[in-house]
Amino acid sequence: MNDLSKEQEAIIKTIQKGGNAQHMEATSADVPLDYRKLQTYLLLLYQAYLRTETALEPGLKMAVWRMVQFNEVFRQKIEQTQFDILQKRPETITTDWEQAKEVLFPIEDGVASKELTASEEKILMEYKETANQLLDYSI
Repeated sequence: MNDLSKEQEAIIKTIQKGGNAQHMEATSADVPLDYRKLQTYLLLLYQAYLRTETALEPGLKMAVWRMVQFNEVFRQKIEQTQFDILQKRPETITTDWEQAKEVLFPIEDGVASKELTASEEKILMEYKETANQLLDYSI
């Protein structure tokens, strides 16, 4: 294993353990590719969730919340997404899970989702699978 792979693993483990992730404040070129891919898939799934196109499993919700806690740019993207879709500014989402989950995930479980085409459903399932694979890989 080369030094870059070791550094990437250390960054991901630090984030998951809730440690200080100063590495994430670096430029996007310094952020591991898998981490950026995970951010992208989580953001796409979050957008679909807010549009009631899909439900988010607890593991994905937790991943979004953790990413919000440790990455300022991701938090800003989530806040902008809420504003764009829900037309309201979110309250503070950088707090503990119990307080943040109501603000971060305002759509109630069981709310009827929009009718999607088979190809749209397939795409969302692929997003979820990829995000879960990236989360499993980083453990």
